[in-house]
Amino acid sequence: MDDIAMDLNISKKTIYVYFSSKPQLIERSLQLTNNQYVEQIITANNEKSGAISELVYAHKNVKQTMDIDSSISSYQLQKYYPKIFLKQKNIYKKKFLKLIKDNLLRGIREEVYRSDLDLEFVARFHLASYTTRDDQDYFPPSQFSHSYLVDKHLEHYMRSICTTLGLDQYFYFKKLLLE
Repeated sequence: MDDIAMDLNISKKTIYVYFSSKPQLIERSLQLTNNQYVEQIITANNEKSGAISELVYAHKNVKQTMDIDSSISSYQLQKYYPKIFLKQKNIYKKKFLKLIKDNLLRGIREEVYRSDLDLEFVARFHLASYTTRDDQDYFPPSQFSHSYLVDKHLEHYMRSICTTLGLDQYFYFKKLLLE
């Protein structure tokens, strides 16, 4: 709380006027971040044509929105606030599974994603791997930067679900939007 107060150039007492506890501040911050995350994905869905362009565009915007090393944040959340971590995990399942499945269905219709995908499994596996990439036991920050993990996670996902046409589109949009 001292660090937050110092960064905001306010007293710690002022923070407690708005938030009764540190866990409440963390939960509200996560709620704001989750809402921004969903807005970015919905914006990408509305602005871009095609499952792959919307996914790459959303990835770019989310990466900018989350311009912090969330692997450290996630690790600390799990370690020091396990109840909040589990609540966050449930929010991910509730909000993001549908968005992932919608994108998969769209990509299959466009023939850029493989038609033999098990939608429920792929969506859940993608979401689970998304949260696991922040596990410092598997990916120590000394070996893997957060940016590297985010980019490699998307590329691995795309290689596992795309048709040849889809991979061509992915690498085109990746170069256009991410590099």
